[in-house]
Amino acid sequence: IRTSLVDSHAVFGALCGDGLIERYDVYRRVALRDGDEDDDDFFWDEDEKDDDDGNNNENNNKNNNTTKFSPTSSKHSKHIHRELTVVDLKLGKKLNGHGGIVHGGIISLLFDEAMGWAHECLDDRIALRRARKNGKSGSGDGQNDPPPPPTIVVTANLAVDFRAPFREGSEAVVRVYHDGTEGRKIYFSAVLESLDGRVVFAEAKSLFVRVRLESVMGKKEKKGVEEDTKKEKQ
Repeated sequence: IRTSLVDSHAVFGALCGDGLIERYDVYRRVALRDGDEDDDDFFWDEDEKDDDDGNNNENNNKNNNTTKFSPTSSKHSKHIHRELTVVDLKLGKKLNGHGGIVHGGIISLLFDEAMGWAHECLDDRIALRRARKNGKSGSGDGQNDPPPPPTIVVTANLAVDFRAPFREGSEAVVRVYHDGTEGRKIYFSAVLESLDGRVVFAEAKSLFVRVRLESVMGKKEKKGVEEDTKKEKQ
């Protein structure tokens, strides 16, 4: 996580510790082999696919729309949406709503954070694909173009369906899937389930939107994010 956000971050700062969010380990899905075309096609964003193909295919647009997603186990590899991120977590006994049951707002927070990390993975995968494409073309076009204005991805909508009580002190996993990308809009779905996949505690769908950094942050916060981003790329 960016160092400038640790102290103020809800999951890794204020709510991290004994009795609170005791573990929140994020894992990314990786390609089974380098150059996996199915994997690349899935992670390639819609705008880039249009540029690559030279036209806008209506069938591709329809296939990228969000579809109903109701997993009941951890056997998600056969689902049409690819898994991006898995979070291994453990909660303590100080985040309850009803007696002994984790507050629904906390569960929503866990989903939102996991989907944010999923977007980071998605962005990295798209960047890798772009780098491969530019390397193959050997073209220097665009190298002298000014960089685009810095952007940030924010949650525009998050809908959660609660399926079963999530007990205090429980361990679980959050699995996040990419449902599609339409311009600045990125759609995710996720499930909070028991470690063995037998119990689904909650499911969620979200819409993330890419906006200019300056529209949501002040100058001080913007500078901190930009500096941390530069350090991560070094």
